[in-house]
Amino acid sequence: MKTDDIPRTWPNHFDEAIRILSWRLLPALKFSPKELLLGLVVNTKPTNIAQSTTPVSEADITTQMAYVAQQCLDGYAEAVAHALRRKRAFDRRVFAQNLGEVTFSKGQLIQIYRSDLDYTFKMERKLLPKWSIPQCIASWNLNSYVLETMKGDPIPGLFSARQLRQFTPKTGTKLAKEQALVEARCALEEKEGEKEEERTITEERAADTTSSPNHGAKPPETTPNHRRIGGEDQHQ
Repeated sequence: MKTDDIPRTWPNHFDEAIRILSWRLLPALKFSPKELLLGLVVNTKPTNIAQSTTPVSEADITTQMAYVAQQCLDGYAEAVAHALRRKRAFDRRVFAQNLGEVTFSKGQLIQIYRSDLDYTFKMERKLLPKWSIPQCIASWNLNSYVLETMKGDPIPGLFSARQLRQFTPKTGTKLAKEQALVEARCALEEKEGEKEEERTITEERAADTTSSPNHGAKPPETTPNHRRIGGEDQHQ
């Protein structure tokens, strides 16, 4: 709907819209906003006229306050149950993907999640992006990563894999072509590093074998045992 299509008499229906929203049952709470805010009694018989015209006693006030408190607790319990149902549905979708462990390789482009914006009430949290500009993986240690900017400047600190997500450049752009060259070069360097490591391990094992004290020694000759039986020598 465009702005020109909105009826010019919409302010006349503003109060009606508020009334509808206030009395609408919220699925997550099982109550309407007006019932929770004003503590209105629900699912009970209306009070008869004779009782409603008598002065309110202290016991009635205590009962109503207890009812309001319990009604708020019921709404809170329904909100928690609704959140748990949504979490279970979300977990089912995530686990169905079978992504497994998320790892990043050297030279790969990633973005950093700004978790500090989740714990502030400043206006900036509504305007600033939650994910940073693309950065590069410099190295890693188990589940922590050392990052650097796209210009090669190191970024201080270690970053957990839970704070990172892969950034994929748009196909056909200059960044995508440069990133393909960088990842190919890093993969080649990684293979060469693995070969060098295997060569070093082989040389160390050969050096340990050569420096062994028993290396090249002849095995001791076995001599037969002699046992004298009845004045004669008998070999075993």
